Amino acid sequence: MSDESRICAITRCAAMALWICLTSVAAAQPATAPDIAPLKKLEMNAPSNQALKQMIANDDLWTTARSSVGSFLFVEGTFKAFTDQELDNLIRKMKAWNISLGLEVGGIKEWCRLGQECFAKQKGWWDRVTKHGGEIRSFAMDEPRHKVVVDLHLPEEYAVEQVAQFIQEVRAAYPQALVGDVETYPTQLTADHVKWIDRLERRLQEKGVRGLDFYRLDVNWVVFQTEHKGAWADIKAIEEHCHARKIKFSLIYWASDFPLEKAAGRLSDKTWYDGIMKEGAGYAATGAAPDQYVIESWIGLPKQALPDSGGYTFTQSVRDFSRRFVR
Repeated sequence: MSDESRICAITRCAAMALWICLTSVAAAQPATAPDIAPLKKLEMNAPSNQALKQMIANDDLWTTARSSVGSFLFVEGTFKAFTDQELDNLIRKMKAWNISLGLEVGGIKEWCRLGQECFAKQKGWWDRVTKHGGEIRSFAMDEPRHKVVVDLHLPEEYAVEQVAQFIQEVRAAYPQALVGDVETYPTQLTADHVKWIDRLERRLQEKGVRGLDFYRLDVNWVVFQTEHKGAWADIKAIEEHCHARKIKFSLIYWASDFPLEKAAGRLSDKTWYDGIMKEGAGYAATGAAPDQYVIESWIGLPKQALPDSGGYTFTQSVRDFSRRFVR
């Protein structure tokens, strides 16, 4: 064999070996990652089940507000108030509106103190949503650390383990959905949030489970002035820590000053409107902008949901807030 032939043979053998190696590596790679849902820029709930039914029946009265909404947030009580036919109609409407379906769920509660137990106890109403054609795009755990440490007076280590178990169950059953944590501030200090995020992410990594997709703060911002607790700058610091961990930051906007307004005899739908605008301006003044804005009322305000054109209704607050702050 000539030197030239020998070189060609060696080259062919090397190429074949490389091909076999690359083929083996490719075969060893894990299956393609699921198509993860994006975090919608603006999420909202309805202030009551009655308001939600009005919004479904009169969607022409909040067209402008709805155009800015990416996701609708629901709790178990919402679906309990809906017949099967009403649920079919709700899901059909949401698909027509191109609005995603998100759930606020219990990660740890008084009625389920184990992560696997919480998953099992709630899976039934989640199944009802999917059986009617709903696609659950996000799960927001309702303040699990606060529940364990502040309310139940149990150690944070317990919360880390049980929340990690809950997330593991949800990830297995809904691999395409986002999973996030909602926590209170300033009831829990900035350092508490940072430590909690790091510990939970570390435990999820140890379990081989994808970490949090988003971290959401429920801020009682009125105490910044009334009790001199907390600051917008501290919220920005939590947002920056989330981003350093590749976690999206989500912020709830609501009228936390409503008890003061009620005590002063000034409670009205305008209380809600002014409250979320105050919070919007307060956080925007830091120069920060959350990855997600969540307009969420659980205080029975505003009483009126429609129309979005005026009257300090809920949908007007969504419309005007979006125009002013969402970016």
